[in-house]
Amino acid sequence: MNSMNLMANNYLTSYYSSISKASSSQVSVYGSTSAGQAVDAIGIQFVLQRWTGTAWVDAGASSDNGTNKASHSATKTFSVTQGYYYRAKTTHWINENGTYEDGVYYTNSLLVEK
Repeated sequence: MNSMNLMANNYLTSYYSSISKASSSQVSVYGSTSAGQAVDAIGIQFVLQRWTGTAWVDAGASSDNGTNKASHSATKTFSVTQGYYYRAKTTHWINENGTYEDGVYYTNSLLVEK
């Protein structure tokens, strides 16, 4: 679990994401977001990134959210090209009574082998 800067948050208590190989041409990204209480809206923004050899570039995006609950989790599947390293950048957010809080988590990198 990630606890960086969570002391400043009133509602967002923890968040996490992970990446795994789904097939020879797809990866799955799992994310979870937790609040200390049921909130108006809670969600995850998924961004898949590919390593070019010099930089991480965005290679896909998706999102998932829920309402009136204290936690939310989702898994998204992305198509990938073999021979590259991939990771996910996930932004975990809540909105409660006009207050917006978020946190960013990076997964480990994963080589999609040929």
